[in-house]
Amino acid sequence: MNNPEERVVKSAGHQEGAGSRASEAKKIDFGELEDAAGYFVVRASSVLMRAISRDLSLVDLQPGQLSTMVLIHHNPGITPRVLTQVTRRDKSTITPIVSELEHKGLIMRMRSNADRRSFGLSTTAKGAEVVDELDRIIRYHEKRIEELIGAEGRQELLKQVKLLAARL
Repeated sequence: MNNPEERVVKSAGHQEGAGSRASEAKKIDFGELEDAAGYFVVRASSVLMRAISRDLSLVDLQPGQLSTMVLIHHNPGITPRVLTQVTRRDKSTITPIVSELEHKGLIMRMRSNADRRSFGLSTTAKGAEVVDELDRIIRYHEKRIEELIGAEGRQELLKQVKLLAARL
């Protein structure tokens, strides 16, 4: 598989005209957005997700599938219902993700012994290999964040974002 670090570094250096766009952006009045934490959280998330999406193409996954794969791998037998609760997605979002991951041979459904109407999910051997690659992608992007804001800044950001997510 291609190295996500090589791919990301190459694509990051290919931003023609970024300097002139940055100077144009300095002239913009952001109004109330200037002090809107939510705006900057979404903006940073959008940039980060674009970079992660490029790397996920190496393993033929989409961003929404990343967290689902990691959660299933580390919680064998997790039900789709629990996935909806943990990820705060609705059933209509989780169901196609689970179906697609199953179709790709990355996860499998297992009938519950306690409730035959219910099933748990676990990764296949192929899925476990993909999660290893996802872990590398996650570590790479976390390292990039740390390079931008420092180790303490990353830890504080993580702490505050977790707090925000828990309270919303």
